[in-house]
Amino acid sequence: MLRTKLLQRLLILVLLLSLLLTASFPQLAEARSRELLKKDNLEFILKGVVSLYLLNRINSMLREEPAIEDAGSRVPAGPSPLAGKIIVLDPGHGGHDPGAVGARGLKEKDVNLDIARRVYRLLQENTAARVYLTRDTDRFVSLAERSSLANRLGADSFISIHINAAENGRERGIETYAHHSAGREAWALAWYLQEQLVRELGLKDRGLKAGNFHVIRETRMDSLLLEIGFISDAAEEALLARSSTRERAAQAIYAGILAYYHNR
Repeated sequence: MLRTKLLQRLLILVLLLSLLLTASFPQLAEARSRELLKKDNLEFILKGVVSLYLLNRINSMLREEPAIEDAGSRVPAGPSPLAGKIIVLDPGHGGHDPGAVGARGLKEKDVNLDIARRVYRLLQENTAARVYLTRDTDRFVSLAERSSLANRLGADSFISIHINAAENGRERGIETYAHHSAGREAWALAWYLQEQLVRELGLKDRGLKAGNFHVIRETRMDSLLLEIGFISDAAEEALLARSSTRERAAQAIYAGILAYYHNR
């Protein structure tokens, strides 16, 4: 866009210079003959009219706002593929069920809820999708209630957000689960989210895995379960305790959802 404006301004300068140079010769002819309708004068007048018209058009173009500033970074024109889609976000655990707890006391349920709320906000503010949370406060919701809500809503995608843990305290990284009988679209969604999370957070890529968790087994749509890092690892617990990390995780999940629906 900047290059286009510079070229336009350069064209203006060239036209102005041409107008000034052209003006000097008819003036000399007029001084000799005083004939207003002489051929040279008529050519000068015609060039002046054309130059003024072009200058006016270019000036108008410079004042106009560009329709697309960077075509490579914008969503393609037309109806959004997320319009009307129903997306259920499921923050794992809650209430009396804290999930995994790190050595410094960080509770999985709190991280799950914070990330899910951030994804919810991003989808609500930037897309026309219908977005739901299985819980929006620190309360216990049974696994059956979570899957039943998604089925009742007729959701298009169900994303359960969790933080991993390992007894040995040495495991690290991100992994994404789909049910072992899931179809191609569920695995495609899993791939997009895993890729974005690994890229954004810079943690080890543990890949896509098949699982039999209740929430991905009993839901009748493309369903995933994310394990975003290990709370049992001291470094990853400290990372997940930061608000900035949770925002980056939410941004990655949001970007993965957008990429999936735009490319399916």
